[in-house]
Amino acid sequence: MSPRIRVAEQTYTFSEVCRLLHLPRSRARELQAAGELAGADVVIPGGGRKAERWTASRVGEILRGWSVAAH
Repeated sequence: MSPRIRVAEQTYTFSEVCRLLHLPRSRARELQAAGELAGADVVIPGGGRKAERWTASRVGEILRGWSVAAH
């Protein structure tokens, strides 16, 4: 039996997610409040909004959901 190797997934801050999605921060917060932008899937305790992190797979899901080809 071969051992399974696990690698930590890349995480992004809110600012990085905004850059990846080409959105101004204010618009991204509006979309998040409206439920159109998935919330963070990792939150570091005691860090507040600055501790929110999105995984690379979550960002990929957001991009696929917004893709014109997907609709």
